[in-house]
Amino acid sequence: MASCLMCQKMLSKTLTIRELLSWRKVTDDVICENCKATFTVIRESKACPQCGRNQENQEICQDCQRWHLMPNTLKIKNRGLFQYTPAMHDYMHQYKFNGDLRLAKAFQHVVQLAIEAAQVDVVIPVPVSDTTFDHRGFNQTAELLQLVGKNRHSPVVYPALKVVTRDKQQQSKQGRKDRMDRTQPFVIDPNYAEKLHGNKILIFDDVYTTGRTLHFAAQALQTVEVASMIGFTLAR
Repeated sequence: MASCLMCQKMLSKTLTIRELLSWRKVTDDVICENCKATFTVIRESKACPQCGRNQENQEICQDCQRWHLMPNTLKIKNRGLFQYTPAMHDYMHQYKFNGDLRLAKAFQHVVQLAIEAAQVDVVIPVPVSDTTFDHRGFNQTAELLQLVGKNRHSPVVYPALKVVTRDKQQQSKQGRKDRMDRTQPFVIDPNYAEKLHGNKILIFDDVYTTGRTLHFAAQALQTVEVASMIGFTLAR
């Protein structure tokens, strides 16, 4: 029997009636129910309507108010699925920085269902630089999308953005000022430009911190005439 990748306790899987009667493939759990319970879902009724930040009301948060005052920025809406709690921090550390690719499976099904409910045409994962990919061996954002596009109800996933600037320092090690002072790191892959035209686009990233990455991605994509653009992140 397999062990939970977070707490190392033995896993036990009990199928629900819905799972038994569903045509969907039942995925193997990689974390236990107790560890799952430590992650906190962001309810849309208690989130900033602009960035998806958890709060007690649906007013525009102060971070987004500052974004609205900045020149040449897009007012792109983002939905965060989970709060960036200590539990999520530990998960991201083990998944991204310790390189435990198996942990992508912990949220792939949740991400799939949320994106299908968004009713978009195309999902674009935020890319990582060649330096980061060579060091980590995978793009953590793209791996979370492995179940998206696997059935007729899913949008397609296009790796339509590329990183054109070389990492001076990993973004996770930068402070807020350094992140906000970054220059545009993304360009559209010309192989996908025509495929994006006229479609509803969802930009997906693992974590929304300052919002700078999402805004850069949206700015790069605005050169293509798309029907709409929204952001989705696993954590906010």
